[in-house]
Amino acid sequence: MKKISAMVLAEVVMAILICAIIVGASVCVFKSNDVTKSPFIFSVLKNLPDANKLVMEDCYNAGGCSSPTSLPDSTLQYCTRIADMVGTSGEVVCTSSGSSSYKYSSMGMNFKLTNGVAFYNMTASWSTLSSNVSISYIDAYIDINGPKNGDNKLCSDIFPIRIFKNGAVVPSPKKTISGTSCSPYTDDEFFTYRVILNRASDSSNQNSRIKEIVDTTSGVTTGSNLPFRERVSFLEALCVSNPDDITNYYTSSEATCSAYSLLDDCDFSDSSNPYYDDKSAYCTVEPVKPRGTGIFKIFGI
Repeated sequence: MKKISAMVLAEVVMAILICAIIVGASVCVFKSNDVTKSPFIFSVLKNLPDANKLVMEDCYNAGGCSSPTSLPDSTLQYCTRIADMVGTSGEVVCTSSGSSSYKYSSMGMNFKLTNGVAFYNMTASWSTLSSNVSISYIDAYIDINGPKNGDNKLCSDIFPIRIFKNGAVVPSPKKTISGTSCSPYTDDEFFTYRVILNRASDSSNQNSRIKEIVDTTSGVTTGSNLPFRERVSFLEALCVSNPDDITNYYTSSEATCSAYSLLDDCDFSDSSNPYYDDKSAYCTVEPVKPRGTGIFKIFGI
């Protein structure tokens, strides 16, 4: 029977150990907050607007809402309906004060999702933008790991979001609680976005559409091949694609687009724009799925 040299076995074991050390080091070196926190934030930004649409439709069909494109006038009713629409774990307290057992600052938790994300301030009264009083919103808070985990601090595991009566959900403007400040709408670590160009695939057929990702650094469309993941804040993505829309989300005292320039491919008033003749073309923004961790992050996966 052929014997395997002990030296060979030792070399194999050593090689395995070296590989394990390299992989472990890559995880530690390349892992960042967007890996551990952004998936939960992305899930809220991506799925809550869809859930809001179902709430609006259900509320309208039940006679509780006057419009199928607007959330209930009562935020208490909205809180109850959205909690019923999504998967929750534990108590649901859709009162003005929220849960007495779990609080952040003076706000009681309203409900917690099955993935652990807790929601606060969902029953605050609708506010209106001074720049556009026809737009109503509430500033809610999400605790990405629930009230029993983490340090329960703003910008660490609690983040503010702005929910509009038309169902839209975006990062909230700068908030300060207990001396800690957070600016989600200018943050590109946890709240990451990209610009999408929606255009006709053929000038003679406006119904056939193509979606292309616009690189906000070079201003060049990259095509629709994924995964190209832009990494810009919501404010930057909005300002370089649709700066006039900023008044639909924030007041002039909260945010401006003065620091940004409109992307050439999104400037449809410019005749040099290759899509100038496509009158149906438009740019929009969307949240981006967070990148992978460890060595995969090197390749942008």
